[in-house]
Amino acid sequence: MNKKGVELSINVIVITVIALIILVILVFMTSGKLKSFIAGTDSCPPANCKVTADACESQGKAAIPMRCDVNKPKEQKFCCVSVAGK
Repeated sequence: MNKKGVELSINVIVITVIALIILVILVFMTSGKLKSFIAGTDSCPPANCKVTADACESQGKAAIPMRCDVNKPKEQKFCCVSVAGK
């Protein structure tokens, strides 16, 4: 059986998938959407900000350390987020 034709088509598919992923990343970077996505994941709603991790855990939520106020970048608080399954 001649496998050379099968290997060529699999290689073309893999290279095409990688090229599409790179293209999507480039589109995000050039359109400015990547920056807004990162900013959205880097912030926490003020109602979910707590001073200690224990305050989050007492509500049955996970505590993720992050800054809650962009005007105070050195102030570290905890963002309380719901945990799947709870």
